[in-house]
Amino acid sequence: MSVNSPNPEHDAGGGTGGRDGGGPGVPPRLTATFIQLTRAVATNSVAEWQADLNRLKALGIDTVIVQWTAEPPVAYFQADTNELRQCCETYGTLENFFEAVKGTEWPCTWA
Repeated sequence: MSVNSPNPEHDAGGGTGGRDGGGPGVPPRLTATFIQLTRAVATNSVAEWQADLNRLKALGIDTVIVQWTAEPPVAYFQADTNELRQCCETYGTLENFFEAVKGTEWPCTWA
């Protein structure tokens, strides 16, 4: 899953263009990051995720990729099967993250 915000600056410039720089003399910019879910963020509230997303956006990040969502013994989404509930601690992390995305200006695209 990635959260993506269109940025016209990425298409401007000539030279190499795109995300790897804006052209001659314009240094490349970091515009994407990964989020690795851990127990440290497992119980983040919607407001905490919104604050994190807003900070990333202020830094020029327009793409956030969630690397993985479960690895036994932890699943970062609410389990909907007995098998998953029996093997894993489950959290509503993804549900809160997606709700936070809805409350910001980040359009959501799936990849």
